Amino acid sequence: MTEAEWHVWDSPYMMLDHLARLPPEDVEDDDPTVWPPARQARLFAVACCRRVEHLLIDARSRAALDAVERYVDGRLPKKRLEQAAHDAGQVTWELDGPPDGRYQGASAACIAADDIIDHLTDAEEVARETASAAGSAASFPDESENAHQRAEEAEDAYQADLIRDIFGNPFRPVVLNPAWRTSDALALARGIYDEGAFDRLPILADALQDAGCDSDDILNHCRGPGPHVRGCWVVDLVLGK
Repeated sequence: MTEAEWHVWDSPYMMLDHLARLPPEDVEDDDPTVWPPARQARLFAVACCRRVEHLLIDARSRAALDAVERYVDGRLPKKRLEQAAHDAGQVTWELDGPPDGRYQGASAACIAADDIIDHLTDAEEVARETASAAGSAASFPDESENAHQRAEEAEDAYQADLIRDIFGNPFRPVVLNPAWRTSDALALARGIYDEGAFDRLPILADALQDAGCDSDDILNHCRGPGPHVRGCWVVDLVLGK
């Protein structure tokens, strides 16, 4: 894959394939040099599931998403995460309903929530499996074959945009000048991350520019249409995550 293709590709699986070829061999999953990095892969998986959260009819599935987010930020011990995994797994066994699009969508969404934790030790697998299940969930409510395919393609394109938001451009990683990390920029980035207030990204761009930031990659990403989610590479860069 070329850098030009990376910017326009609409298949999350091809992009994940490219990321998976980047790391050195024989490294631990939590090593920050691994591609895809475990933290970003898990947040990508959560973002995929958030797209179909309205189909999660059981609170245990929704709790799994929150648990993963807290875990990657070091705010939830692994034992609690394992309990959330058990609870989410129970949902997939208990779910029952008529064989219509709504039920199939709910079932796939629950599987997606379960997959985030079930494949937690393999960053590439958690991203790939969850993206697949969430994509299926998003397209199931469309009963006709053509509508189902169009919905699946639209979800693939959205997930590709999520990858670009979270992983940035692997062909040209951006280095943040420490001088740009002012108190205003840090406060804005923390608020955006903690509150999911991604509508404030253009304000963050202004704060960074006021601090001397001249990186088009950073400024354009903040001012672009998104999607933007927790794990956005610019916010993470400012916060040093």
